Amino acid sequence: MDKKTLKFWIGIVLLTTNQVFGWGGMAICAALALKTGEKKFWITAGMVIYAISWAMAGLGVVLAGPEGVKLIKDFIAKIKNAWLRRGSGK
Repeated sequence: MDKKTLKFWIGIVLLTTNQVFGWGGMAICAALALKTGEKKFWITAGMVIYAISWAMAGLGVVLAGPEGVKLIKDFIAKIKNAWLRRGSGK
C-alpha cells in the first residue's frame, strides 16, 4: 500500500463526518425549533447545515478520489453488515 497524502486523508475525514454533521445538525436545529418556538430561524439553520454537509461530501470525493470513495463504501458496508449480523443474532 503506497503512502497516502494529507489531501487524501482530509477527503476521508470529510466523507466519514458529513452525514453525522448534516443529520445531527438538522436534528439539533429541529429540537431547538420546537423548544424555542423560533421555527423559521432554526429550520433555516438546519437546512444550511445540511447543505454544508453536502459540500463536505463533494469536497471529500474530490480530495480522496476514487480510491478514497471505494475505501469509505467498503467501510460503511462492513459496519452495516456487522450491525445486521448483530441484530439477527448470528
